[in-house]
Amino acid sequence: MIKKILWIVALLFLMNSCAEVGFTKLGAGKHFQPETLPLESIQVFISESDVPGEFDKIGIVTYRGWQANEACILSWLKLKTLEEGGNAIILRSIKPKGLFTYSYGTGEAIAIKIKTKGE
Repeated sequence: MIKKILWIVALLFLMNSCAEVGFTKLGAGKHFQPETLPLESIQVFISESDVPGEFDKIGIVTYRGWQANEACILSWLKLKTLEEGGNAIILRSIKPKGLFTYSYGTGEAIAIKIKTKGE
């Protein structure tokens, strides 16, 4: 019985640690260097019209995983955006994992690079 409980706990731990973060580059030819900004500085917008000034669309960032409350999903989306050279995201969807369900939580955003003066 104890062995069975340990296997269940191990399986639950493994399921909680699984996450898939994807990136699909948009456009051709432009390359952005990874950003060294703190994760908290990544701005989150709901629509393109909310973004102040001009920006480049870098790519589409997706998340699918068991660790899936809204804060976790946003953190993963922001982290991948930083790795790809972005400094903000336009959130397309976010769906946290339901309590007591076996479904994944998911999120999708457009990674963008807001242009600074002189760019």
